[in-house]
Amino acid sequence: MTCWMEIEEEYDRLFEMNQQLIDQAEITEQEYSMAAVDVLLQDGRISPAFVKPELINKIMSVMTTQQFAEVVRSIVQAVENPDSRSFCERVRDDGI
Repeated sequence: MTCWMEIEEEYDRLFEMNQQLIDQAEITEQEYSMAAVDVLLQDGRISPAFVKPELINKIMSVMTTQQFAEVVRSIVQAVENPDSRSFCERVRDDGI
């Protein structure tokens, strides 16, 4: 085998190794690509809720930031202060 053939084989081996590393890096980037929605808890703490960017982009394509924040606040309120009354009872009692 000539020196050039050995060099070409080594080049091919290193090129393949490099391609595998690039492919692995792309997978890792996708795995770690997340968006965070800061959720304000009643005690004043902020807790990030991690969501796939595609989902956040879809939500934000149809809602304003204020509308989405209102949805998040409603969910936080329901989680932190569970209320087993029906919707009709809440309207009657609280004037929702």
